[in-house]
Amino acid sequence: MYVLSIDSTTKKLTVDLSRDGKIISGISDNKCLKHMEKIMTHIDHVVKEGHIDLDSIDVLGINAGPGDFTGTRIGISIIKTLSWVLNRPAYGINALDVFALGIARSNARHISKSLRSGTPVIVAPCLDVRKEELYYSFYEVAMGEEPSRDIKENNYRPVSDIIVGDYTHPLINISGNHLVQKDLFNEKISSLFREKDFHLSDGEVRTYKDAKLIIGGNCLNNYKVMLSGLAGNERRIILDKKNTEPAGNNLSECIDFLVKRKEKPERINPVYVREFAPFGK
Repeated sequence: MYVLSIDSTTKKLTVDLSRDGKIISGISDNKCLKHMEKIMTHIDHVVKEGHIDLDSIDVLGINAGPGDFTGTRIGISIIKTLSWVLNRPAYGINALDVFALGIARSNARHISKSLRSGTPVIVAPCLDVRKEELYYSFYEVAMGEEPSRDIKENNYRPVSDIIVGDYTHPLINISGNHLVQKDLFNEKISSLFREKDFHLSDGEVRTYKDAKLIIGGNCLNNYKVMLSGLAGNERRIILDKKNTEPAGNNLSECIDFLVKRKEKPERINPVYVREFAPFGK
């Protein structure tokens, strides 16, 4: 199965062609400030480098943000157009999911070791969305190839799988998405740790015994000192300083995961962290 994916949420435009979740050709343009001028050229290059034509593409995908306002909308428009022209399904992936998978993969061996010793691991991708606000969510790295009964009953959202050796760990979104002033972030995260446990309360309170929390994302670009203070005060918080931008291979794997689960594509819209009002309203 061939998947063509686009990430135009940052100043770096990424176009990838993957097969069964593995990238076979791709391009990352760090100098591309005008996505509309380059995006079709890059798509043509990636498809030709993969030795296929557009008609051979089975699925399309896009990082739907949050991210650069104009770039994200351009990427989504291109994917929607290709979906209509080629009559292929298209998936929009929240940027938090892409970052969550990147964080989990970077720390996979440490996570797997923690889980086998009975220590729960929560991943918290966190994005700097300007106006001194942070946008974040929580993901559980579960043990076993199938999500637990508790995860299914609470309608948590599986994002992808992480494979370490002979172990498969589902990555599950277990909370809503949160927007908070950066000055309040440390306080909010610290309040979730009580008596050696991590307490998450999106609706009902869930307790993770002596859990570890891994925070990553582009929030570390501008707020590294602030977050280092948070990690310094709480021994169970780990900062992932490597995943500060979305990676094409993680986007491709999120798309491939949804396809294999036979998830129905939903209407793709840009992810806005604040209420969007059209100009003039």
